[in-house]
Amino acid sequence: MKTYAVDFETTWTKDRSIGTHGVFQYLAHPETKIFMVAIYGEDLSYVGEPEDAPWEQLRGQHIVAHNYSFEHAVLRECERRGIIKEPLNEIGSCTADMSAYLQAPRNLLGAARELLGVALDKTTRDKFKGKNFEDLPAEVQKEIRDYALMDAKACYWLWKKWHHYWPEFERQLSTHTQIMTSRGVGLAIVTGK
Repeated sequence: MKTYAVDFETTWTKDRSIGTHGVFQYLAHPETKIFMVAIYGEDLSYVGEPEDAPWEQLRGQHIVAHNYSFEHAVLRECERRGIIKEPLNEIGSCTADMSAYLQAPRNLLGAARELLGVALDKTTRDKFKGKNFEDLPAEVQKEIRDYALMDAKACYWLWKKWHHYWPEFERQLSTHTQIMTSRGVGLAIVTGK
């Protein structure tokens, strides 16, 4: 099984974000565009539109992401929208959870700095807040593509360098938590006396 890091970029505004809508409502919102995906592995380096991504190469493989619960939700939304034609049936791992277990910062900026000695620039994300990617100047589009690919590479190398320090029980707990968050809170309705 091969490992690939995946990082999506989506449109967002002050009034339409994960913070205002929650992950699933934000992704399902008709104005939310999934405009870019960066995929990185030993035999693959792709950044571009999700519709053109080599999804077949990832089917049934191991996908890592920094905050996998979000990328997992985006993958499912891509399947729902028909961007990914067949379910990927991937095995997923969260490098943010792994970083937290290793007592490094959970965010990618801090984790890359502490665990890889790499300084990432996260200011690029602000350049497309409230904007459509296709309306941005070519040099800004290139900067955003480079930014997305750098995030995917950092995630991939975090996994490659550090995953063997993350115990299997902790990995299972991470996966279980991600499944719980994607399913939501269970409620029981009791009627009568």
